[in-house]
Amino acid sequence: MPVTDTRSVFWNEVMRGLAHEDLARARLVVEHHAAVELEVLAVSGRHAADAVIREALVRDADAIVLTEVRAIPISALGR
Repeated sequence: MPVTDTRSVFWNEVMRGLAHEDLARARLVVEHHAAVELEVLAVSGRHAADAVIREALVRDADAIVLTEVRAIPISALGR
């Protein structure tokens, strides 16, 4: 029977809650700007920066705003 580390489950729930709050605040700021699109990109693993870059290219994004800069190495975004 596999053992689940409840600390990581709890931490993930905390982080999801914080992300939800960040997105709600962002929506309040830009809700009247038609050119702004808010999306949530859920990524697991070590290739989060690659996923963000891929999505930005697919969407032809002019800018990317990260709610938690430490979550994705900024140097990776410069590739």
